[in-house]
Amino acid sequence: MNKGIESDPSHYQYTSMLRFLPAILLSFIAFNLSSCQSLTNQAMMWAKNPNFSSPENCARNYFAALTTNNPKLEYQCFGKDLKKRYQATLDTYIIARPELVKQLGVAAKYAFNLNLIKKEFINEDQATLWWGLNSKKALFGMLIKRQYYWTLKTDQGEYGALIPQPPKKYVYLNGTKMNADIDDPILRSINAQATIKSLYIGYEWKIADFLEIIES
Repeated sequence: MNKGIESDPSHYQYTSMLRFLPAILLSFIAFNLSSCQSLTNQAMMWAKNPNFSSPENCARNYFAALTTNNPKLEYQCFGKDLKKRYQATLDTYIIARPELVKQLGVAAKYAFNLNLIKKEFINEDQATLWWGLNSKKALFGMLIKRQYYWTLKTDQGEYGALIPQPPKKYVYLNGTKMNADIDDPILRSINAQATIKSLYIGYEWKIADFLEIIES
């Protein structure tokens, strides 16, 4: 074993990233779909207008990104939990991605062919989605969580960040006025003279983890 490589943090980060994709499972999928037509055109249309308004849409965004070779959209589908676990930034993901693609082989172009087998809501902010080739057997799953955030657009730029709780914790009515109470260091960087164009507080669904099927 090469101890120099083993102790190199950048190498650890790189090898950890290899587990981002269920490569073995998707390789099995590619084997079974080798005689099918890839849904590349449909995936391209989906990838042009991705949305994260539901767990299923988030997963479809990811499959569309894989099928159309769109690493930035792939990374956009990952939630804060997944990124934190693998110490992932967009740069480290792009560096590691060639090896991920190599493991996937032709499977990537068939990702958009996957069918949703079962969806289970753990609570209002978490859901598990199970995917397979048909309605009979799931091959792997995804844990998808809701992430809350705010964005502020001014005449001098756009700002935003994640928030830990639902919007109702930050917006309240006071008579005929509606107030937003957000405490974030980013707000200090905004010029007090800037003209506010819009404030949006909402949520998106993002992938928190990949789940394997454990055969009993």
